[in-house]
Order: sequence, then structure tokens, then C-alpha cells
Amino acid sequence: MTVQLKNLAGTSELSPETARKWLRGGGYPVPDYIDDTCLDLFLLTRDKTYGFMQQQGFLSDIDGFYQARKSLRMARKNLEGYAQHLRNQSVTNSLVLEVLGVKKGGKTSPETLEVGRGLISDLLDEEQAYIQECMASLDQQWLWHHAGRVDKGLLSNGEVSSILTSFAQETQLHNDKVKEVQEARKRIQDETKKAKQNAKSKKDKDAEVYVPPPLPDPYVPPAEKDRAKYAYYEPIRNRLMGLGFVVSPPGTALGAVFPPKDWRRNIPEVVFNQKVKAFTDELVSRYHLVGDDDTSLTRLLLPRTQALQGLKGTFSGAVGCLCVSWTRHQVSGGTMHVPILGLSGVVREEPGPSYFQLYCRHLALPNWQPDTPIPPAPNQPMQASQKLRGLREQVGKEYTRLKGVLSKKDLDPDSEDGKAVAAYRTLQGKLKKRDEKETKAYNDGKIQNEIQRELTVNYETMLERTSLAAFGYRARTRMRLRTPSRQALFSYVSFRQDKESKHIKLDTASDAGLGVDLWVSGWHSLNCAEPAALMTASSYFGEGCDVLICFPYEGFSDTGPGRNRPKETCAWCASVELGFRSLSKNTNQLARSVSTGEWLTQLTFPLQDEPQEALPVKQGFDAFDDENPIIHATRNTLAGNGASLVKNSDLDTDAYAPGVVTKIGRLRSMYYMLGLTDREVVALDRPLYVHAGFGEVSKFLR
Repeated sequence: MTVQLKNLAGTSELSPETARKWLRGGGYPVPDYIDDTCLDLFLLTRDKTYGFMQQQGFLSDIDGFYQARKSLRMARKNLEGYAQHLRNQSVTNSLVLEVLGVKKGGKTSPETLEVGRGLISDLLDEEQAYIQECMASLDQQWLWHHAGRVDKGLLSNGEVSSILTSFAQETQLHNDKVKEVQEARKRIQDETKKAKQNAKSKKDKDAEVYVPPPLPDPYVPPAEKDRAKYAYYEPIRNRLMGLGFVVSPPGTALGAVFPPKDWRRNIPEVVFNQKVKAFTDELVSRYHLVGDDDTSLTRLLLPRTQALQGLKGTFSGAVGCLCVSWTRHQVSGGTMHVPILGLSGVVREEPGPSYFQLYCRHLALPNWQPDTPIPPAPNQPMQASQKLRGLREQVGKEYTRLKGVLSKKDLDPDSEDGKAVAAYRTLQGKLKKRDEKETKAYNDGKIQNEIQRELTVNYETMLERTSLAAFGYRARTRMRLRTPSRQALFSYVSFRQDKESKHIKLDTASDAGLGVDLWVSGWHSLNCAEPAALMTASSYFGEGCDVLICFPYEGFSDTGPGRNRPKETCAWCASVELGFRSLSKNTNQLARSVSTGEWLTQLTFPLQDEPQEALPVKQGFDAFDDENPIIHATRNTLAGNGASLVKNSDLDTDAYAPGVVTKIGRLRSMYYMLGLTDREVVALDRPLYVHAGFGEVSKFLR
């Protein structure tokens, strides 16, 4: 495999000398930061033939190669330092007692001590697995960049057609399976019906009784949109690597760290906030992260042949949300803002327990646990009130007295019998009305009880997970291991994969005091693009990283030529993020914004409206009081600054329904009550590559 140059004289292999000569001849000298070692490796290990006038393309390719090598080498050096530090850790009784908060000289029960030792031992095992997975990922990416076609991150027409054809064939297999199971169920049902009819016509009681086979369960295939996201996983991952990004470890949610050339160093925060929108839009546009054609990251798999155009709708809207999130680090006495990419729900396969465990491991969170089951409804039959029982008794007595005349026709309404029957009908109406009222109250009570059982479990689960997270955080702090970001903690303690009660509605806040409603979006807290970015940052930097400001972009709807259509932040991200870009109300301007790429936006900072201090121990606070200061702050934040926050579908509809704002406020109240909003937990301004050594970091930043 070699890199070659094609000109009028023929095709020849490029060397560092001939490459530099060719580039200088076209007025494109090799940048000073690319030395002969990097150039030589690129020419020897990669495969591509350039035309004589393609100097810019060559420089773009080798810059991506250089940026990836630089990032991967530094991440590995940092990870090696962290691995060495981890090897020096051990579980001791004194460590357990310290983590448990037992004062020096104090004791605890042997059982508690053993549980603590087990938790810390599991934590160290998980960190070891994290290092192995990150190391394997970095090594795999290093090899990817040192072999094969330069353009292997780009999909050919044939490769796209192959992916889509396989997808269509899989769809047909699923449809055949659905039909097969339906036919099997119908066959058994028909045979059972026929056997019952035959049994009725037979007089022989000793005849063998027909026992039908069990009905197979209906087959429900995976949603096409989900399968399309799985199909996008490897192509997007490869495209990002080809552009010089470092991607998240395989099998995790898909995210990527932008190349170092896109990082911003020593920009004052006021200036950064003024320019960050322009910085981010430029990145999204330059790398074609969103857009309407097949050069865009979110639409790489658009059909390129007429035969497969039927799949266009499925693959144009598979990736719904893409976020560029900025982390902030301390380095050499200054600041470094780093952009991280995250994609919503783009995973390799259907998420299961191993996927969520991987997620928690890379976010430095406690081990994943499945949703806590909701206890069954108590067996409480309806109890009629004394008034209802009295009406029933009256109606019964009157029926007994009048049953001889109730069936008579053409009764004279003015006769004694006619008046008695009329009075009976009136009494019946009262009974029916009362019965309906009490039945409705009983059924409403059952619904309320069903909602309360689930919301109470959510509340108890948040308490339990906070205790586990606090123990892990203290253990990590004392062993100087990486600690989770605040946003990761928020998402972890409020994770529920799905709701159970159909009566919990998305835009409706349940009665205050019932518990915690975690159905704030149509998905769970780890499904968004933002947690994918957090996890990627934690994996790459060897440290939990909060996102200072997040910029969500639209992957589902058309973006227009500007390739920068913003998306409103979802309710989950609005619940957990420190800051995010929002769309401002701009009625009747959607078409213009799409065509011009000019969008009216604002920066939203929930962190600014939070209390500066954590909730003091033993101070009373009612997280379910909808007039508490946290909910007031949430309403103030989500009301917008000058203009209201809206959805990008029409630039007019409120981004968050009133019920959703209340849910977000209650969630943030829970985070405050649980002590998770402590500013010391916020993972901003942590040292960059803390385990790599000052010399390595200085070299990296040159």
C-alpha cells in the first residue's frame, strides 16, 4: 500500500521529498507541525492516488492523519499513567471506614465492613475493565489510521447499496416471521374451534378430549428506525475517524472528540460565550455533520440508486439529534475549551444490560441496575357508600313491590300505579347517577394509586442510587480515581428505562407529592446525544467532564444550505445540563431560516439560577412543593431571556409544555434535595491529561 501521484508522465510513488516538492510547486508547503516521520508513515501505510492538482486534498488528508495520531498518542499516554496509579490501589479496612465516614478510632459492624470492601473491590475491577476497553479502542483506532485506503471513511455507492440491500432483506425476514407466527396462531385457533364443535356433536363421553397446543407469542420485530440507527453506527464511526476525530470505544454510545486544531485555548469566558455559537456552527458546517445530502454525517446512508429509493424516508430521519458539547479544562495556568460530539441513540445493537453496564463504567458511575419492579395493585374491591347501599336497598324494595306492574304497557301516568312506576324510575336514575359517580371515583382512585406506586418507586430508587453514587464518589476521591460529572450523576439517579403505567402522560404533571415522575421525554435519561458526549469525554480524558454549553442540531428534518439547523434541547437535557443553546420565538420565519441559515437563538444557563450553596444538612426542603425556589428558578430559566424558547419545527410552539416545566423543576428539586447540585461536584476546570505528566502535556500543546 502506497500513496501515489498521477500526472501527465504517469503514476509514481510519493516519498517525503517528492511530496514536498509537489506541494511547493503548487504553492502549498507542508505545515511545519507535520514532520518527516509523520509524512513518511502516511505515505508508506496508506493507499491513495492523487491527481496533480489535488494538493489541498492531500494536505487535508494528512492533517487528519496527524490530528488523530496526536490525540491517540496523548490519550494513551494519559491512560497508561492512570493505569499505573490504579495498580497502586488496594482495599483496606481503614479505607472502607474512611469512605463510610467513620471517625478515626471508630468501628462499624463486620457485615457493613464486608459490604464496603466488596463495593470498593467491584469499583476497582470496573476501573480495570474501563482501562482495558479504552486501551483496546485507542490501539484499534491507531491501527485503523496506519493501514488501508485513505478514503476508507467514505462510503462508495456500492457499499451504501450493500448496507441498504442487507437492511431490506432483514426487513423481509422480519415480515415473513410476523406472517408465519400469525398463520400458526390462526391454524391453532381454527383447529381448536373445530375440535370443540366436533366434541359437542359426539355422544361418546369416553372419546379422547382434544388438547390444543399452546399459542406462540405474537412476533414483534424491532422498529425500522432503531435498526436504521444500528446500520449507521459503523459508517458514522469510520467517517469521524477519517476526519481525525477520536471516537468512543466500540459498543458504547457513539460520540467523538474533535481534532485538537478545533480546541480553543485561553479565551476569556465572556468572549467565549459571545463567540461559541459561531465556533460551533462553523464546525458543524465544515465537517458536514448535518445536512440534506449524503455527504452529511446524519445522512450517509441515503439511497444512491433508484431501486432503493423506498428506504430514503427511513434513512433520512434515523439520526434525530446531534450535539456539539463544549467541556472546559485547566492547562498550564489557562483554560482549554474542547468540543465533543454526541449522537442520539446511534448504537451498535439493541441496548441491553451489558450496554448500560458499559455506559455506567465509562461514566465512572455505580454498576447498572435494571428498573425496580412496580408492586402490584392491592386487592381492594369497590366499597359502596352508605348512601349508595341505601339507594340499592330502596330500589330493590320498590322493585319487589312493583314488579307486577312494571311490565304493563299503556299505564295511565295519573293512576296510582303510573305514579308509583314514575317514582321508581326516578329512584333508579338517582341510583345510576350515584353508582356512576362512586364507580368513577373508585376507578380514578385506582389510576391515582397506580401512578403513585410507580412514582414512589422512582423516588425510592433515586434515594438508593444516590447513596450508591455518594459511596462510590467518596471512594474514588480518596483513591484519587476519576470521578463522574454532575450531569452523569443526574442521569444515573433518575434513570428508568421505561414507564409502566399508561396513565403517566408526557405533558401532564402528576399531583404534587405522589413521587417522582421520570417520564419527562419519550425516552430515558441515557438515550440522548449529551450523555454520549459525556461518556466519550470521560473515556478519552480519563476523567469525568461536565459540559459547559451544549449545541443540539437537527438530524431528522431538512437543514437547508446552511447545514446548521438548531434543535430545541429535549426535556431530559434541560433537566441535567449546565447550559445549552435554545431557539428563540420567531413566528412565521421558519422557511426563511432554513433557506438562509440565520436562526434566532439564545444561550440558556440553568446553573446561573441555581442556589450557590448546597442544601445544608438537616435543613428542611420540600422537593414536591411546586412553589419551592428550585422550581421557581427552573420556570425562570425555561421562560427564556427576552424571547420565549420554542421548538424548531415552527419557531412558535413552546419548547416545553407547562406540565413538562413542572416535571423538570421537580427533578431539579430532587437533585438539590439529594445534595447533587453541590458546585464542588461540577466537573469543569479539571486538569487536562492529569496522568500524562507536565512535559507530555506541554509537548502536546505546542
